Amino acid sequence: MSDLLRYFAEQLGLFPFEDYKFILDMKRYSVLYLLKGQYQHVTCQTLQEAQRVLDQLHVDSKRQAVGIYDGQNQTVSLDAGYSADVNKKQLVTIAEAVRRRDSNWYPTEQVGRLSYFA
Repeated sequence: MSDLLRYFAEQLGLFPFEDYKFILDMKRYSVLYLLKGQYQHVTCQTLQEAQRVLDQLHVDSKRQAVGIYDGQNQTVSLDAGYSADVNKKQLVTIAEAVRRRDSNWYPTEQVGRLSYFA
């Protein structure tokens, strides 16, 4: 991560930089698939890596490959074997929602002390 970016984030008091580093490290591509009727994804840095993951999904009988979402261009390229009544615009919305859901997930070592409200 850039020292300049870290400096401005900490100086402006927007957030403790280390706590939110995962937001800035988000990977560009997401491979979308269906598992038990729910959309899931695997994030990848490169298009080649995403294509390899998509190819691996073709041999998994439990998962149905949907396509590759490009987070920078906000587009979805559908898998040839995917057929559903969902259009590309809806898939972009789904992909963004799944990525947002997973970006709010914290590993257990990062979760602070829980508080209880009466």
